[in-house]
Amino acid sequence: MRVCIVGGGGYLGCQLASRLQSQGAYTVLLDIVFPVHPNIVLDEKLTTRIQGSLLNEKIVEEALNACESCFHLAAYGMSGLQAFNHKLIHEINVNGTLLLLDCCRRMGVSRFIFASSVGVVFTSKELINAAEDHSYPNDCEYVSDYCASKARAERAVLAADCPSLHTCALRLRGVYGPGEPRSTDRAAEIIYRGLYIATFSQNSSAMTQYSGVHNVTHAMCQADKELAKNEPRCAGKPYYVVDANPVDSFLFWLPLIKGLSRPAPSIRIPFSLVYFAALLCEWLAVWFSIPPVLNRLEVNLLGITNTYSIEGC
Repeated sequence: MRVCIVGGGGYLGCQLASRLQSQGAYTVLLDIVFPVHPNIVLDEKLTTRIQGSLLNEKIVEEALNACESCFHLAAYGMSGLQAFNHKLIHEINVNGTLLLLDCCRRMGVSRFIFASSVGVVFTSKELINAAEDHSYPNDCEYVSDYCASKARAERAVLAADCPSLHTCALRLRGVYGPGEPRSTDRAAEIIYRGLYIATFSQNSSAMTQYSGVHNVTHAMCQADKELAKNEPRCAGKPYYVVDANPVDSFLFWLPLIKGLSRPAPSIRIPFSLVYFAALLCEWLAVWFSIPPVLNRLEVNLLGITNTYSIEGC
């Protein structure tokens, strides 16, 4: 089996490639950059790396050549200054996905697994055990262009399902694991430096479910196997891929805090104050290109309860 992983240079992409290779698959990784991930070792005999943009049709066709499946993990604009580049967010996350779907149809790829986000349904309102068929918010309700673009892309992916190209979407929330740079290593650095001293939440606590990397890669492989069947149950459907049990957004990192011999956070900051700080950070980012310490999406995910049903998955 030959598969293409778009966004394969990232942490999740390499973890997925490693799992697929353990099952005998040949993996083609397409990405702009290929950083080193010390904890992940790929079989070079089962790996082809293609450096280029998702928006380059010729590069995409080269990557998809002779592939049975396409895993679309690439995305842009979740955090940092990138989060305020509306044009590029839409170009990569929406138009890039449409281009990829079109290329898959023309190249004979039969399965398409999309790495979506819980942000396609979560905005600023508490969600408790949200079902997969939870309605999409109106565009004006999203607090980030990233989430709005992921929702548009997800809809396109699910609508594209047909007998010749089966599709599904897996909604993730804060992927974590050994060596994961965005959440895990960032949290470890903050804790190690003694900066993890405060919490905040809209109510008495904020519960959520994160996405462990091994859980995510397992789900992606299972989705690929199911989509290969004549009448796949998951075709054209979204699923939440998150840990089973909800946890406190901040106390989730308690084992790491103890492992680094640091005290648990003891200060509680009003949610409204943190939200205002995020608004200020966004304003400074938009008008003065100052990298934001945090944004409203991050504040909401941490400070407002958002939990999801995994019954369907």
